[in-house]
Amino acid sequence: MRMIKVKAAGIRHTLIRPGFICVGPEKTGSSWLYRNLKWHPEIYLPPINEIRSFYNRYAYPGEGLRDRFSARGDWHVRQYRGFLRKRFRYYLRHPHELLFHWQRTKWDLRFLFGSRNDGWYLSLFDPAGERLAGEVSPQYFSCRRRRSRGSIGCFQK
Repeated sequence: MRMIKVKAAGIRHTLIRPGFICVGPEKTGSSWLYRNLKWHPEIYLPPINEIRSFYNRYAYPGEGLRDRFSARGDWHVRQYRGFLRKRFRYYLRHPHELLFHWQRTKWDLRFLFGSRNDGWYLSLFDPAGERLAGEVSPQYFSCRRRRSRGSIGCFQK
């Protein structure tokens, strides 16, 4: 569990990352919700909609880096490969962004190549600073409760 201490209006607060997760069936407006919350100045959402950490641990247990980018993969792997291509092309066109926006570069590298565990998931919210951090992912709705319960150890306590 990641906690940061902040002082606002003279009162000390402890923020827990992430502060909220929006879950619901697919096709119920999660992308709309993500786009609108993303612009709120006091809310931090990761650069991509749907990290799917818990779903991926449920659907792809023990997945390694090689599996994540394998040419034999399904929609899940194609999505990672597509994100990698998109960010690689972006950095080729804007090489100065690698240094000037190091936090985003670091986030991309962590998201793509980080070892999937609770620490990795929580680290994706580090750029939030003092803002309320959260995630929107309809994929979590399809996880069976009994199977996914063990995947959320980072929220227990």
